[in-house]
Amino acid sequence: MKKNILIPTDFSKNAWEAINYISEIYSQIPCEIHFANVYNFPGYITESAFVTIPSTDVYNEIRKLSITQLNKTIEKVKTQFKNKLHTYHSISEHNSLFSFIEDFVLNNNIDLIVMGTKGETNSTDILYGSNTIDILQNITKCPVLAIPEKVNFQIPKELVFATDFNKIDDYKKLEVLIEIAHLHNAKICVLHINKQEKLIVEQENNRAILQDYLSKVAYEIRFLSNGDIHNSLSCFVQSRNSDLVAFFSKKHSLFENIFSKPLVKTMGEYSKVPVLVLH
Repeated sequence: MKKNILIPTDFSKNAWEAINYISEIYSQIPCEIHFANVYNFPGYITESAFVTIPSTDVYNEIRKLSITQLNKTIEKVKTQFKNKLHTYHSISEHNSLFSFIEDFVLNNNIDLIVMGTKGETNSTDILYGSNTIDILQNITKCPVLAIPEKVNFQIPKELVFATDFNKIDDYKKLEVLIEIAHLHNAKICVLHINKQEKLIVEQENNRAILQDYLSKVAYEIRFLSNGDIHNSLSCFVQSRNSDLVAFFSKKHSLFENIFSKPLVKTMGEYSKVPVLVLH
């Protein structure tokens, strides 16, 4: 089945790492890949006034540069990957990144958003930039795959799905994760981080539903007793050299605030692997 993928890019090194990763992970199937460069203008001061709308010359120059860089990106991808299954499109738009992505996803049947964890202007000690956090938390109609800096693609062998087994509304949201597992013969490791000694009835029921849904792929279920989600995930990923971490992002779940600014600094080892947020 053809994938329809949106990749926002600011032409940074991390943005290229995201492009490289998705080009490899979906190398075997047809894809429509949309590269989007979205720019916004801060207000600036003239001799007589504070101006919030750029002059035509400024706008045209920035748009020209954006289109040039998008064309270079597409040529680089075509040259490096030579994948006839993939078709590329470019979008250059003056807008806020969130508004653009929200509208584009709804109007173009996007299956997956892929982006670097931080942009060109983010500090080296920041794990996730503010734009990425905004998209991961607030885009609710499409899964988002965030690629950290310095991730070199390797065929995934283990995909971690972290869950609290609570409030499961739709396991069909796991289709992206299951598809990646199928493509690369990878195992899905369902990781439950215990906050209590045993599962309640609702959690047991949800676990049974999940097991049925995963029945066509290789999977296992692991339980950890440490209630600290960040330390638990970090240690687990590090000890097993896991290749990707996925979870549902929804209100009142264990993972609701995982990308809040204070917590993102403590993400540890699993900040070094791709993170798939399932909406």
